[in-house]
Amino acid sequence: MRRITAIAVASIALLSVPASALAQMNQPHMQAALQDLYAAQQEVNQAEQYGDHGGFAARASNHINAAINAVQAGIAFRNANPY
Repeated sequence: MRRITAIAVASIALLSVPASALAQMNQPHMQAALQDLYAAQQEVNQAEQYGDHGGFAARASNHINAAINAVQAGIAFRNANPY
């Protein structure tokens, strides 16, 4: 009886989670990449405050922003096309 109750509770819990949230939960590497990119952006922004880097910090910032956009697009694509 306990096993049936546990299965029922787990099923209800899964049904209460939106499909998009389930798709995002299945993307731990993309979510981790996004968090790492945000951290990298913060580091570059801090570096820019402490001196001139010959324009390379600004270029790095632009590349990081492009990577953030690409990862977000990949996440959105997967959410729209889960399987």
